[in-house]
Amino acid sequence: SRIGTDEIDETQTGGNGISGHDETSENFRQSWEKIPLFNIGCMEPNASNYDPIAEIDNHSCEYILTISEILNGSSLNQEVITTGVIIDYFDVTPYGGPHSITISDETYGSSIEITISSDDWSDDLELLIQPPFYIKEVKVRGIVGEYEGEIQIESEGNIDVIDDDYEWTIPSLTI
Repeated sequence: SRIGTDEIDETQTGGNGISGHDETSENFRQSWEKIPLFNIGCMEPNASNYDPIAEIDNHSCEYILTISEILNGSSLNQEVITTGVIIDYFDVTPYGGPHSITISDETYGSSIEITISSDDWSDDLELLIQPPFYIKEVKVRGIVGEYEGEIQIESEGNIDVIDDDYEWTIPSLTI
């Protein structure tokens, strides 16, 4: 929108305007500005990416399920988002399988395997699986599947680091 009424740096003569001004010579970068018409975002308060200032819903809402909810629920063949701490890695690719990252939810004590095909594996993912484990909290997006009776998440490499210096609380035992 126009900042003010001045037509900044407009040539005053020899132009195409009604008063002879050159209407195409105005410096628009100084006399106009972009302003947002409205804020768009997720408007669902229960979503993990809820935007309280959004005025128009852009259907980007994400719902993070706990690992326990995935293991106990009816998410088979559905896309899910979950979080957890990387506790193990196994490279099954030499045997024709995927990369396998195990994440755990410290609060509920549940673990789930994340499988990623070689085609979707990247250098960024390689960095995630370097020991020590139990220090990288991640958010994973993938399709819930089942292999040999075990629920797993088949990801296309959609893993984002939430905290790369997570402090896992080791349970104390008293006898």
